Amino acid sequence: MKANWTKERIKELSVHFKTRSQFKLAHNYAYRIAQRDGYLDELFCVINGSRQPIVNPRKWTYQNLKQVANKYDYRSDFKENDNSAYESARRHKMLDLLFEDKPNKGYKNKRHSTIITSSQTAESKKFWTKEKVIEEGLKFNTRLEFKKAYKTAYNYALLGGYMDEIFKDKPNLGYKSSILAKANNDISITGHRRYWTEERIIKIAVHWNGPLSHLNKKYPGFTKYIERYGLQSKVKQARINYFKSIPKEKIEAEARKCNRRNFRKHSYKMYYAAYYQNLLDELFSKGSQINQAPIINK
Repeated sequence: MKANWTKERIKELSVHFKTRSQFKLAHNYAYRIAQRDGYLDELFCVINGSRQPIVNPRKWTYQNLKQVANKYDYRSDFKENDNSAYESARRHKMLDLLFEDKPNKGYKNKRHSTIITSSQTAESKKFWTKEKVIEEGLKFNTRLEFKKAYKTAYNYALLGGYMDEIFKDKPNLGYKSSILAKANNDISITGHRRYWTEERIIKIAVHWNGPLSHLNKKYPGFTKYIERYGLQSKVKQARINYFKSIPKEKIEAEARKCNRRNFRKHSYKMYYAAYYQNLLDELFSKGSQINQAPIINK
């Protein structure tokens, strides 16, 4: 039988924990009740060393956020101890403003303070000029090293089209393997150098033994590439042509292994080959040899 979790009882328990996560780990049910009933923020709002109810808990203004953020030197501490206020500041892009006077702009890692984010001012964005991006990129032998060390500069190089210029004299154009370097030289239908060319997309889609949506598990975002390049009709027609080209003997061999109901599940490719060649009724009619053959279910 569950304890009688009143607000007073939960408040008494919460004072023994510094953070919400500690409280949740020790008393998960009490934590969820406080969260459900809307007084979790009240339990974990600390001002001047004592727990006090926050002002306007469901309506964070800049003044209220500033009051709470001033207690912390680092953004990570702000997020851990006052998550509701932190999320409100993050959604409204106020974090840079709240921590502009803090060491390293509230980051524990110095490098993060120089990262250019979408919420920073236009003046700070001027830091990554083309010359600066190329200068930093030339320090590395591979694109992956560049990305790990200066992700923002790396993204600027991608968007600006400087990547090939930076790594033109490096082994494999900065790629880890010659295969990726070769793929980079394939000019796609967008006019840019990309791995997913029209020919490659259609080839993979045609020979896939299953619905196209299942390809996303093997190649994340595959169907989005089809939509982005407007290849829906080309892919569909190429698959139909492929299904029609499959010999009847192969279709019959697969059809002997199952009944009509399980045929599609057993072999997606052969089912649609039979469908587009108008063979389904012929294969599974009462008088057909296939229908009289023993069924081998896998």
